[in-house]
Amino acid sequence: APARSNSLLRVATGGLLEWLPHPAIVYDGARVEQQVSFELSGNARMIGWECLVLGRAAMGERFRRGSLRQRLSLRLDGKLAWVEQTRADADDRLFASPLGWRGHCVSASVWAVGPAPQSLLGEWREILQGSERRSEGLEAVATRLAPDLLLARLLADDAEAAMSAARE
Repeated sequence: APARSNSLLRVATGGLLEWLPHPAIVYDGARVEQQVSFELSGNARMIGWECLVLGRAAMGERFRRGSLRQRLSLRLDGKLAWVEQTRADADDRLFASPLGWRGHCVSASVWAVGPAPQSLLGEWREILQGSERRSEGLEAVATRLAPDLLLARLLADDAEAAMSAARE
């Protein structure tokens, strides 16, 4: 049977949530099903990230067998604002594709919900795409999906490089 995790987090008006878990390692042979749903009401705010690491590269282990099912979703006042879903077996082309993980073994999604100055997106991109980050092998993009929703995707071969960039 697959390992399953299903989390629903609700934040009431005026609330603030920080969802900053440690990276999840998907071991070789794992069958993982993870769902994390966030529901924010009114002016609730949050920052969060989810980071997946395929295998234990430092030990020479790669994710060669198994499956990964992950769904992240965010609702703002009952309306779906963002959903990200991965459904792939270990040998799926998603992990090598330039439109997917680009051959990296670490993928992180980072997001912020709440009022933010227009300049914040540019500042975030500068941090994520700076020369220091590129020298660490990090690839990152950031966008504003809605007036109060910033989102970034980070790809790397080392979880610490991705998490260090996410913390900034």
